[in-house]
Amino acid sequence: MAKVVVYVDDSKQDLFLFQAACKMAQVHWKPVLLSGGTQAVLYLDRRDPYTDRNQFPDADIILLDVKMPDEDGFAVLQHLRSDPARAASRVGLLSSSDSPGDIERARQLGATWYFRKPADMERLVELVGSLDQCMEPSPAALDAAARLAILGTS
Repeated sequence: MAKVVVYVDDSKQDLFLFQAACKMAQVHWKPVLLSGGTQAVLYLDRRDPYTDRNQFPDADIILLDVKMPDEDGFAVLQHLRSDPARAASRVGLLSSSDSPGDIERARQLGATWYFRKPADMERLVELVGSLDQCMEPSPAALDAAARLAILGTS
């Protein structure tokens, strides 16, 4: 089964750009795009309408926009980390902010990465390509996204 990256953002434009970057980078995984934190919790918890595991596979990496109006990325991350079965999930937070308070909160909640949202398509394609490398089963590949992250704990 193909690897899966779940990307959660409340911006339709950012979801579209992420999907376009995946195509440009020719990633080897399937992007699953979710609109908002509430939808992410439903998907990650396998609640209706996301109960079919074949149609809605588990995520290998989860990327969360920090600032969302319903449940923000921090709330979704906290929800994931509260479940021992998902405590080791690789989760990256994306934000236009590099506020030390946000970065520290991400660290305290157990984020794997904290990425500054790429300002242009070239940087987004680079980020997506690094995540593609993270899917490879080698020690060096696990650090591929760290060079783009403000916080790298993997």
